[in-house]
Amino acid sequence: MLLFGRSDGGGSKKPIPLLADLQSREDQRDLDHSTKDLTAAEKAHDKSVKAAFNAHRAVDKAIENEYETAKALNRATHNHEVAISNEQNARITAEINQQYEVHLQQGLEQKGRHLDELHQRKAQHDQLRESTSPQPHVPTTATVASDEPSDQTAAATAVAPNEGHASPNDNNKPTRVSDTANAAWENAARTIAANGMEV
Repeated sequence: MLLFGRSDGGGSKKPIPLLADLQSREDQRDLDHSTKDLTAAEKAHDKSVKAAFNAHRAVDKAIENEYETAKALNRATHNHEVAISNEQNARITAEINQQYEVHLQQGLEQKGRHLDELHQRKAQHDQLRESTSPQPHVPTTATVASDEPSDQTAAATAVAPNEGHASPNDNNKPTRVSDTANAAWENAARTIAANGMEV
């Protein structure tokens, strides 16, 4: 039974030149495919190399960016710390200035009160001196007689009749009345000092 047609011996074999040509074409086709595959592989390899190079460059760029970012972060951290320190110093300086201002204000108020007390004390002493000091007038004969010791009474009475009648030599000789006034002033000063009052 024939499955694939006739089995003639003359038609089953091809000529040798035709077979060689067919094999040559197949070999060329295989070579072309291999060449194309190699070219594609080389292109893929080149792309892979470029991709790897670009990846390395990207890594380097990322490292550089990270380094710059770290530097910027360090600078920012340093600036922040400096700003905090300056703020603290300014706060401390402001507190010290405020305390000093309060101290000066207290000292000013204290000096003002002391000055007011001195004015009041001076006014009181002036009033006391005015009230306790004798009047600046020439005492009469009776006052002289009452204030002077007994040994000066005669001299005072001797001068008294001549009061109002100046002699030519009165301008050159001090009278007993002026001595009596000085004695009265001294007695008043001793009385004030004995009582503990300030003159």
